[in-house]
Amino acid sequence: KPESERDQQFKNQALQNCDYLLYVDLCNAINVGDIGWVEASFLHWIYVFRATGKHKYEIEIL
Repeated sequence: KPESERDQQFKNQALQNCDYLLYVDLCNAINVGDIGWVEASFLHWIYVFRATGKHKYEIEIL
């Protein structure tokens, strides 16, 4: 589809929902106490922190 026909607000909301699901996934892993699950979810957060310019958080996770 051409750019004029795309729903930019829907696209942005879908991306934000993905970030919320990553957060919920991390919270569930912490609540259950599954360290392997927590470490696996950290990989996704590294990319989020890198993309938002939060390099100190990224370094701490690594």
